[in-house]
Amino acid sequence: MNQASTITVGTFAVEFERSGDRFGHRVWFVGSDEPRLLLESIETDRPVDPAWPPSPPLQELHWETRASGDKVALLVGMAGKSHWSLSCRGDRASGTIVLDAACRVKQAPQWLGSSYRLGPGVEFDPERQVLQGACRLELGGARLWSAEPGVLAIAPDSTLDTLPATVEWSYMLLNTV
Repeated sequence: MNQASTITVGTFAVEFERSGDRFGHRVWFVGSDEPRLLLESIETDRPVDPAWPPSPPLQELHWETRASGDKVALLVGMAGKSHWSLSCRGDRASGTIVLDAACRVKQAPQWLGSSYRLGPGVEFDPERQVLQGACRLELGGARLWSAEPGVLAIAPDSTLDTLPATVEWSYMLLNTV
């Protein structure tokens, strides 16, 4: 892991890496002798509909350090006519990682959310919202499901009554070990 592009808090690390024209990220469990990949954002240059990629298309990354010493990654990007953002912060006091996503849409989305591949050997328990042996996911304004074997999708719960609109969703990784 490249420490310059990683947030490490408690038993978690989130690593950001440029892939083509955007930044993807990987979530690692680092609470054991050998780091274990939990989640990897699904990024693609050829989604079914380029205006609605499987994960937010994040093209710029900026770093900030809060007064508490917590490191924050701030990312923005665009696809179609929509503007996307993601903030990822580690909370050292609680040992959690919090991801807040948003998309400003001008038309009804065909898909909106964050998609992840599960790491090798990682299993997801949808009933308890747990990545077994590592963490529990807590959602804010979102729903979570296993979209297909080995894939997790986190999508906003909100409905769009008027356009344009800003749609937000968040998720937190909590240690279960």
